[in-house]
Amino acid sequence: MRVKHFQIRLTNEYLQADEDSLNEFLKTVVVKKTTPQLVIVGQTSYWSVLIFYDDISSLENHKNEKTVIDTSTLTEEESTRYEALRTWRSDLARRQALPSYIFASNAELAAIAKLNPTTVEELHKVKGMGEKKISKYGEEIIGLLNSENTNVV
Repeated sequence: MRVKHFQIRLTNEYLQADEDSLNEFLKTVVVKKTTPQLVIVGQTSYWSVLIFYDDISSLENHKNEKTVIDTSTLTEEESTRYEALRTWRSDLARRQALPSYIFASNAELAAIAKLNPTTVEELHKVKGMGEKKISKYGEEIIGLLNSENTNVV
């Protein structure tokens, strides 16, 4: 994740140009967080804005680097994560009265267990994990992995 600082001056002379500069930048990145603060120094006022972001191009590169794993190649730790993911998927399928493969295939779960992502963005590397699945279940998967990683010695 990267960070960039903008100042949006609140005078008519500079406001539109500063907003345009910020808007052009926002078209080229994936925003993760913003931190705005109004700054007043004497008669001068402006917004100080920190933008935490990822480059769109780096995210697209990650999407093209898909990972597929065979379950027979998993280590003991990875197998533990894989089984935890399978249990999560089964519980989810039972609650929603749908087949478990709807949520993720065994190959996808094995790839997640092997990769052991720590952020939702890293799930893009897993073949079959598209935007829809990641937006619906990404945080839940990462939370599960984080809890499993603390239980694995």
